[in-house]
Amino acid sequence: MKYYGSDVILRPPRFGKTTFLSMAHDFLNVARTDEELAERKRIFKGMSVHSADPTFVDEHCGKYPVIYINLKDVRPATLDDFRDSMARAIAAIIDAWEHAISDTSKAKLNFTRSRLNQMMNNMRNSIND
Repeated sequence: MKYYGSDVILRPPRFGKTTFLSMAHDFLNVARTDEELAERKRIFKGMSVHSADPTFVDEHCGKYPVIYINLKDVRPATLDDFRDSMARAIAAIIDAWEHAISDTSKAKLNFTRSRLNQMMNNMRNSIND
């Protein structure tokens, strides 16, 4: 289903949405080391994705940057709690991708972190006013 130009997966609870997205993340996400990539390929070559198209695993496994946010356990009681949960999720993504950022981009990363904190504080202040 398309929703504002994005794919939306709608299925009932306990239908495997998180498992599917987690597996897609593990398959597609850029590997940090050659050993990690080799292990992923070994695992996925035993699955039906490999038997359907033997070249697919080699062409796509570990080749794409994937942003994966799982909000399954987020149960905010207030809007502030939700904002804090989202800020932590975004900060975790930034931390996870820091290894892929060149030294020349470190200043941009630090700016992004400080800007994110500033935006979150501004939102919190505007709601409290």
